[in-house]
Amino acid sequence: MGRRNRKKRTSSEEDESLERRYLKRQKVAETKDGAKTPSEDVGSAREGNDQEGKTTIDKVEQLRLKKQRRKELKRAKEERKMRQGEEEKKLIIEAAAAAGKRRKDKKSKDEVEEAASKQSTFRTLKKAVQCQDVVVGQGPPVRRGSKVRVSYTLRAKNRYGKVLDSSKNFSFRLGGGEVIEGWDIGVEGMRLGGRRYLIVPPKAGYGRQNIGAGPGAILFFDVTVIGL
Repeated sequence: MGRRNRKKRTSSEEDESLERRYLKRQKVAETKDGAKTPSEDVGSAREGNDQEGKTTIDKVEQLRLKKQRRKELKRAKEERKMRQGEEEKKLIIEAAAAAGKRRKDKKSKDEVEEAASKQSTFRTLKKAVQCQDVVVGQGPPVRRGSKVRVSYTLRAKNRYGKVLDSSKNFSFRLGGGEVIEGWDIGVEGMRLGGRRYLIVPPKAGYGRQNIGAGPGAILFFDVTVIGL
């Protein structure tokens, strides 16, 4: 009497209660074995956010460094191009100066020769050979039988004519019949370092033979004695 009557559990309710207890024990066991607690889940989330933020910062830094590197390469290229331009400009100026000096030297040389030509007119020698001393030279004059070494240019008709032959070093014995008669006549009396123009008519040259200026052409020689 006075006691409450306990409600008798059915078989299905008993099974449901056992299942709840079993699941509870499993959850406790997993927690003890190292499963994350709710607080640990929050920490993991924070750690993940920190890692993601760090990764973003690293990427931004890499982009900044790459952009800075591109700027440095561009600046270096522009400086290199500028230096090349300055060097080319310097070379052009030097080449122009050298060319100007050569023109000036040539003009001075031509003026000296022109002045010498005006002071010394052509003289007529044997067989109508004509000579004009541009530079007299030094030392004893060349005589027949002497060995002489010369440089020469052969032109047709005058000093501005077509070049037919030339040599920087030609040796012969004067008067020995080794050269045309006009040379044996015209070179005689020259001195070391002397320069002379020779006008050789056909009869003292190659006769009617055509050596490039037509048969029987008048020949113009520019001869300098370079050795005896």
